[in-house]
Amino acid sequence: AGEYGFGGSSWGWAIPSAASEKEAGYKFVEWLVGGPGAKLWALNGGIPSNAAALADPEVVAEIPQFELLAEAMPYRNITPLLTTSNLIVDAMAEASASAVAGAKDPQQAMDDAAAAIENALVEAGLK
Repeated sequence: AGEYGFGGSSWGWAIPSAASEKEAGYKFVEWLVGGPGAKLWALNGGIPSNAAALADPEVVAEIPQFELLAEAMPYRNITPLLTTSNLIVDAMAEASASAVAGAKDPQQAMDDAAAAIENALVEAGLK
């Protein structure tokens, strides 16, 4: 009650184990997700998960919707990495699409998604 959430995605950055410049690769990733790099990334078409970069006045002047994204960041829920994650995401996508399209009442769409998710978790032995 009084709380909300939304799904989100996340970027994953990796340094290949065979990379000859692992430290430089790490420093680049650190810069890219940090302050100046994340801001530059946003100004050049990226969508960083750095809330400070998203809320930066210069970024907001270029991409106004990023201000709202920065405000929503604390409420996002990233799908857990489970063997059933794809089924969870698919069930929620189906529920959203069917409710928005008017094919199902929103409550029925969510009830159907909850049943599909529960079934997936039970079949996987996770519940």
